[in-house]
Amino acid sequence: MNPLLMVHICGAIVGLLSGFMAMALRKGSGLHGAAGSVFSVSLLSAPAPEEHRSSNQRAGINATAEAIACLP
Repeated sequence: MNPLLMVHICGAIVGLLSGFMAMALRKGSGLHGAAGSVFSVSLLSAPAPEEHRSSNQRAGINATAEAIACLP
């Protein structure tokens, strides 16, 4: 199996679990913030491997990368 596909699948699983945790925990708690941070980082591994991307996905990835590059 393609290693990038494994990263994609594992990132999606972590994203789903941490996203549900962030929704279930009380806002403002330390665990809520930690789950939200893990969820945000897991989204970075969500893009599909290159051979499975559409042009819209590529444009979204490029826009996200440009937005991150503009952060202070």
